[in-house]
Amino acid sequence: MSKFSVPGGVWSRSATVCTTAVIVAPLVILALSRGVPGLAQLTASSAPTVNLVGLVASLLLHLHWRLTRTASTAWLCAGVALVSLQGLTVAVIAQRTSVAGVSSYLAAASLVVALLLVLLAWFPPTVRGPAWLDPLGVGLTLGALVAACHLVVLNGERSWALPPGAGVPSAVVLVASGAALAQALPRRSDLPPWAQVRFQVAIVVSFLWQALALQDESFPLHSDLVLSLGLLSGLVVAVLTSTTSLALLRLGIRDQQRMVSAVRDRLDDLEESTRADRERMHEVMGSIAGIASATELMSSPHVLTAEERPELERMVTHEVARLHRMLHNVHPPRAVDIALDDVLQPLVVGHRAQGNEVRWAPDGRCVSVVPDALAQAVSVLLANAARHAPGSPVEIRVTDEPGWVMIRVTDEGPGVSPSVADAMFDWGARSGTSSGSGIGLHLARRMLVDGTGRLTYDPAHRPGASFVVGVRRVVAEPSYRALP
Repeated sequence: MSKFSVPGGVWSRSATVCTTAVIVAPLVILALSRGVPGLAQLTASSAPTVNLVGLVASLLLHLHWRLTRTASTAWLCAGVALVSLQGLTVAVIAQRTSVAGVSSYLAAASLVVALLLVLLAWFPPTVRGPAWLDPLGVGLTLGALVAACHLVVLNGERSWALPPGAGVPSAVVLVASGAALAQALPRRSDLPPWAQVRFQVAIVVSFLWQALALQDESFPLHSDLVLSLGLLSGLVVAVLTSTTSLALLRLGIRDQQRMVSAVRDRLDDLEESTRADRERMHEVMGSIAGIASATELMSSPHVLTAEERPELERMVTHEVARLHRMLHNVHPPRAVDIALDDVLQPLVVGHRAQGNEVRWAPDGRCVSVVPDALAQAVSVLLANAARHAPGSPVEIRVTDEPGWVMIRVTDEGPGVSPSVADAMFDWGARSGTSSGSGIGLHLARRMLVDGTGRLTYDPAHRPGASFVVGVRRVVAEPSYRALP
């Protein structure tokens, strides 16, 4: 029974009870509306219900196939649709024609349907293309063809009754066909074991149901027992097929949700990795720009004075060392005491080498900060001023507040666009006319906060833009040198 039971979390006994109640409800309504009908009437009335449930199950299997694209589900979807549609036609005809009078034709038709199911098993309809080529379309098409044959043949005057004594052999052949078909299912199945077993049972009971429906008074056991078995087997087929299809669909949906969740997590990881790479590239490009400009100046004769060349050489050495730390992730792990001038001077020299006017004077203050975080933040502010306020002088002014040293970077350009003023420190925030990436300010603030500093915007400054970097002030001599 363990192989027959659906795993917990996919299906439950209460769900099976509810499904069974829905299937049996039409028969109960019939019994209440017509008094107490006989077994023959109940059995005949159950056939349309069972086949309609089969059509619904084929739709559920089709949805599962859409999710999983498994060959077994394609075969089951097409097979259930084929059997149900032709069975529904037989049930409708049986309301007007005695089944005993056409039993030989129905037995032959059942064997033809079994052969079609074997062909579908060997050539599962999994081709992606027109709607009629998918499993449900193939099953309904074959079912409609078989149903059309039923309507043409069974509406004639010819008798199709089985010869005397042929009922038992016909029943044996049908049940044997169903057993063989069920036995072959696991060999080509990629369904869970519990679903395989349940569908195997449903296939065997379905052929038993058809075999019992063909028997007439000549059958040795023809009595209320045969009618009861026919009614019970039909309901078992309907319950097994519907509950297993629903459970498979629920399992497929759950697996898809897990897969989507895993893909989403992977995309989040990739996005985070991409953001980290873009941030690092932003840092690298800022350093390379200063190094390239300084190198070009140093390679040009008669351009630099005797005082300017050593400054540029120290700046290049400093930026190359900072670039190495960026690429190898060897930033100092914590804030250190450092001379503020040692951090600002290479940045000012580098931006001046790029042709930007930067006003700054060293003053000997000592601060506690992660040096590369402070350097990156100020470099971003200088680069933004050069990009958004070209030709405007940039001033770096250092002031004191209780416990803090405030580094104010201002320009005389157009200022920050109101459209991004409230979100300027968010990732990717930039105005529609900006040529920047929207990364610099976000990166600068985050690095400063991680390095025990802060970065704010002064909206009251006019004209231009003014950003204020705050770092902890210390009185002692610096214990760390920015230059290598």
